[in-house]
Amino acid sequence: MDIAKELADALAATPASSVEGVAAKLHAVLREGEWCENCPEFPWPQVRSALIDLIRIGRLDSFPEF
Repeated sequence: MDIAKELADALAATPASSVEGVAAKLHAVLREGEWCENCPEFPWPQVRSALIDLIRIGRLDSFPEF
């Protein structure tokens, strides 16, 4: 668990340089932080919505589904 936290901290501290990078950061947050799939509680719907927007804006067709 310590390694996962260290990696999450490093990801958060690394500035994204593209839409894909921001999307990857949000995807990582969703994968690690959401306590249930498609959790309806704040902030998970809002984070998913932002990720969907980034994927649409960046036309990231190859981005993994969440």
